[in-house]
Amino acid sequence: MELNRDQYEKVYDILVKMGGADPNPYTRSSFLYAHLEPPTCKEWRFQGKLGSGGKYWSGGNKVDCYTEDETPKRRRLIKKINEALAKIVTNEQAIEAHNRNAMTGWRLFPPR
Repeated sequence: MELNRDQYEKVYDILVKMGGADPNPYTRSSFLYAHLEPPTCKEWRFQGKLGSGGKYWSGGNKVDCYTEDETPKRRRLIKKINEALAKIVTNEQAIEAHNRNAMTGWRLFPPR
């Protein structure tokens, strides 16, 4: 999903505030660069409250963690973070991503 700089700034704010990502300005800058400059990043491991496998998936604008790190508490947190991330995108962006991914067979979110 293609987001603009302001949207990626909001994504990182959510990752820090809700997901426990590194608040260091250098790490934020690296996140923005990785998602805005070609070739763009498809996944970003931020770890934080989701454990060592805590990742942000740019294709679906969602977070997840390794299945071995899942707990009921983490699943609830993932749901809350993903709900907050969904509010960042416009309807047009969501429809475009859905249509593009449906045509290519690429999943918006990795399978469980």
